Amino acid sequence: MVPKRFALVCGYGCHLNDGIKRYLNDVVSWCYQNPDAIVILSGGFTNKKTMPGISEASMMRDYLTKRFVTNRVILDEEAILSIDNIRNTAKMLKGIDRDLVVFCDSIRAVKIWIMGLLYLDRFTLITHNFHRSTREKLSQIVRTVIELSFIILRPLEWIARKQRIALNKRR
Repeated sequence: MVPKRFALVCGYGCHLNDGIKRYLNDVVSWCYQNPDAIVILSGGFTNKKTMPGISEASMMRDYLTKRFVTNRVILDEEAILSIDNIRNTAKMLKGIDRDLVVFCDSIRAVKIWIMGLLYLDRFTLITHNFHRSTREKLSQIVRTVIELSFIILRPLEWIARKQRIALNKRR
């Protein structure tokens, strides 16, 4: 039997800027080439002040729909942190014979790859370069170390989650 094909698309904010459009256009192209694949759009309500009621996942779904993507789509609107994208998808796909492609920002590739190895067993990573500033790159290196420590020290994840929820209310 042929394994079912899935794609996980990690969200990066609810504002549809040029970088997000280019990223999602990569996803659209992949969907056109894999029309039977199921697409998991992962991202919660991360911009509560500036985009109330809109999740990253729903924003991505709307973009794909407007580009005539016909794949079945699953929304994961609970993900706040990168680890949520990976863990939630691992739970959804548990016990399913599948091929999985994970779309992510190239600056987060190492973090997503390590988390994926721990939770997803097998997957292919497709990265997109958002052309982040040096400051953003350095910030992401620090966040990678912090988020990977969550796997070992779960109480740190709880603290970071509370901080992210508070930040999301101001964005």
